[in-house]
Amino acid sequence: MGSYYSLLLVIPAAILFLLAKRFVEKKKGNAVSLFKAALKEENTGRYEAAIIQYELALQEAEKKGFDKSLRLLINEKLKVLHTITEYEREMYVHPQVYKITPGAKL
Repeated sequence: MGSYYSLLLVIPAAILFLLAKRFVEKKKGNAVSLFKAALKEENTGRYEAAIIQYELALQEAEKKGFDKSLRLLINEKLKVLHTITEYEREMYVHPQVYKITPGAKL
């Protein structure tokens, strides 16, 4: 009879644990899904769109207050993307500076 009562305590506790775990994962999902979308944009070469997505993911991660490693990764990606976009802008503004002649040694 005692095992029956312990079973009645274990089952609701397990259900509560699973529901809490699912709730936490669902909260995390928005920042992670934004990060994945930004990564796809970055891989296709649309850096401006990737920057916007990364900034949204960073805001979402900071709002939820979790996953410091994700926030650090997003910050590093943003630094790199800002450098790339700045370089591309400079190439369009001053193309003669970056002109490479065929056969020239780098």
